Amino acid sequence: MATLRVQLPEQFDFSRPEEWPKWSRRFERFRQASGLAKEEDEESQTSTLLVYAIGDEADDILKSFKLTTTQLKS
Repeated sequence: MATLRVQLPEQFDFSRPEEWPKWSRRFERFRQASGLAKEEDEESQTSTLLVYAIGDEADDILKSFKLTTTQLKS
């Protein structure tokens, strides 16, 4: 059986917030197709979303929320 490699969607463009619903749907399809959705480790899923999919700007915004370590994992 061949291994399917699924590419992340392009990083979200924060200058176009109206595109969030479309981008979010694309990321969810990526999660399903890549098997990421089956990962039990929420921290891995969150890191994939923030660091690799959305980008640095999302990480900066997340830091401004002053969440606990536990909250950051999910």
